[in-house]
Amino acid sequence: MRSSQRDTAFQQKCFERLESFRRSGKTILLVTHSLGQILEHCDRALYLDKGRVVADGDPEQVVDLYTTANAVEQPELLNTPY
Repeated sequence: MRSSQRDTAFQQKCFERLESFRRSGKTILLVTHSLGQILEHCDRALYLDKGRVVADGDPEQVVDLYTTANAVEQPELLNTPY
């Protein structure tokens, strides 16, 4: 098995574990640059800029605000692994 395959398998195992915690009602703080992971795994998102809260709420709305405010092409960040 190649290193990238092991990394992908490990990452999948980690996200399955996170989902298990989430289903049981636990709070998880996920810090990531991957907008895709935010949309896939989060019920709530917090957008910070220089330590100040810009937005707090629905992940789709917060990601949209972030991409608009930063003139970011979404496809580039949606698939970022971390």
